[in-house]
Amino acid sequence: SSAPPEIPVEKNDATYYQHCKEIRGRLVFANPILSDVPLWNAAQVRGNIVVMLRGPKRSMDDKIPPITLLDKVINAQQAGAIGVIMVDNQGKTDGWMVARCIPKGGDAIRIPGVFTLSPSILKLQEGVVHTLRFPADRP
Repeated sequence: SSAPPEIPVEKNDATYYQHCKEIRGRLVFANPILSDVPLWNAAQVRGNIVVMLRGPKRSMDDKIPPITLLDKVINAQQAGAIGVIMVDNQGKTDGWMVARCIPKGGDAIRIPGVFTLSPSILKLQEGVVHTLRFPADRP
């Protein structure tokens, strides 16, 4: 397989990425997988890295506001997660995407998280220890 292409990084305020420090932990899939409500498996999540899916973009019921990426990460954080892997299930499904750190969104997010394409989920095995690393020169 070929190496992933270099992806230019937008220069943002450095404080957006201060929380993106190297972490090591077991993978636990969020339950529910969309992490659109407080996690039902908080006991398993505590001290681990949570895998969740992107979406839904909008609710079927107009009375319920759409869930944001920030809300999802906060749900994992409140369950005791040490990090998040957000898998895109709504977009491009082939090619490479280098996982990027999820910006902290104000002061609400204190744990690192990455966003990656859907094929990545095939390589993520629940219970396996993974390390999330963030190069100093690019988030």
